[in-house]
Amino acid sequence: MKRYYPLFFLAGWLLFSIGCKNFHDIESGQFTSDNAEFAIPLVNAKTSLQDILEAFDDQTFIEIAPDGLITLRYFGDVVSRTSEEIIGDALASLPEIVPLTDTLVTLPFESPNELEVDFATFSRGAVRFAFAAQNKFVKEITFEFPEAFKDGQTLQLHRVFNVPQNLVLPVQVPPVELEGFDLIPENGELHVRYEAYDENGDRIKFDFAEGDQVFIEMKDLGFSYIEGYLGNHIHPGERDTINIEFLENWIAGEVYFEDPKVWVLVENSFGVPTESVIEDFIVHYADGGSASLVSPYTMPGEGIPFEYPKLDEVGEVARTVFPFNKDNSNIAEILGSSPVSLEYKVDALTNPDNLVDVRGFLTDSSYYNVQVEVELPVYGKASGFAVTDTFDIGFDGYGKVDGAEFKVVADNAIPLDIDMQFYFTDAEGNVLDSLLAGPQRVIGAAQVNSSGIATEPMRTETFVPLDADHFAKIRDAEKVILNAWFSTINNGQTSVKVFSDQEVEIRMGAKLRTR
Repeated sequence: MKRYYPLFFLAGWLLFSIGCKNFHDIESGQFTSDNAEFAIPLVNAKTSLQDILEAFDDQTFIEIAPDGLITLRYFGDVVSRTSEEIIGDALASLPEIVPLTDTLVTLPFESPNELEVDFATFSRGAVRFAFAAQNKFVKEITFEFPEAFKDGQTLQLHRVFNVPQNLVLPVQVPPVELEGFDLIPENGELHVRYEAYDENGDRIKFDFAEGDQVFIEMKDLGFSYIEGYLGNHIHPGERDTINIEFLENWIAGEVYFEDPKVWVLVENSFGVPTESVIEDFIVHYADGGSASLVSPYTMPGEGIPFEYPKLDEVGEVARTVFPFNKDNSNIAEILGSSPVSLEYKVDALTNPDNLVDVRGFLTDSSYYNVQVEVELPVYGKASGFAVTDTFDIGFDGYGKVDGAEFKVVADNAIPLDIDMQFYFTDAEGNVLDSLLAGPQRVIGAAQVNSSGIATEPMRTETFVPLDADHFAKIRDAEKVILNAWFSTINNGQTSVKVFSDQEVEIRMGAKLRTR
């Protein structure tokens, strides 16, 4: 499919923007005779919807299918979570200071946040020891982690003192860097043992009951890989709002899209079962109302399952593309009629079934991204859908004009009726007069078949006379307000399809009378 940005927004804007641009052509005309009448061609332009695409906001992506059908797409912000964010709290809950109450101590490598490790590789961190004894003097001491390996050797801290010591503080012990060590806990447990000897070679055992102390200190732990059970936790997303710029100038009427969708797009390199928890999914309307998404996938315990890489797919990124559509939700009802924004918050729940036997993994580069996309195919119906905008204008060069008549001829292959009214205002916004006696159909809709596809263009001719009194009222105007009302054929009762190659041709001319 071919993508365009930004927003396609109907032919009314084109008529006015071209018309205003060519008013300057009138200003450059030469009026050399008094009481004369001049016929001046102002506009002879043809454009397609594809030509109009780049004239509007950059918040909308326009997608054109191979058959030319236009779809509007709006994207929310990408919400990302990294491994540091996912297990940071669990790692932070591990104690830094571990007292060794016996010569062999079991350290369950798990945390209050349910982290259970089967295998891990350190990316950073350091370990060192300290002791204090009442009546024992240590000549030599060794600490060993029998389940931590590097290059085939276990992790050890060994120290021989020139003078036997009964007090050694952590700051006196050079730390052992943990980067590159692998942990392979035994049944989820790590062990630490120590052996201490006095100057006679006799073994020493620290006795906490006698006031002795011995401990290890582990700081700034980080892992390049962890495999095991990583807990059942909610990881909060961020609240976001997708503004649907198509309706930003709405003032009245309705627009209905036949088959809107909302896509949830996920990239995930965590090897952990995960599903969505949708906290909010609210569509806001142009009239100030709102409605919430209802779907089995928004119910508690029934989120969208995220694809994830398995244990033999470390480093790969799994992708989930999930649609909320008319078959699995009420999205057609809540997004189909004049939406202006979608507010949402999507959280992620790891290990949603809380099955401890299901083991997963993460790396220090693991992440997941969640993005929400609104899809609005330009296949639907509109009834009295009204928009408004304001433009600068000036008639300083028309001092000799006594009256005018404008003629607009539109050949329209787009299946949309467009009624217009123009209001001229002064610098303070006070309305001086209108161009037309009332809203008038300037562009008629092309005829369509039973599938809503235009079959033949519609020609509409519009005459707008301006006598001297009328022109005098608007001579000092500095701005013009354009109100435009769009309807599909049959007064908005028929759904139509809009294609990129459908064109509207506009020819505009004026007869000017001079004094």
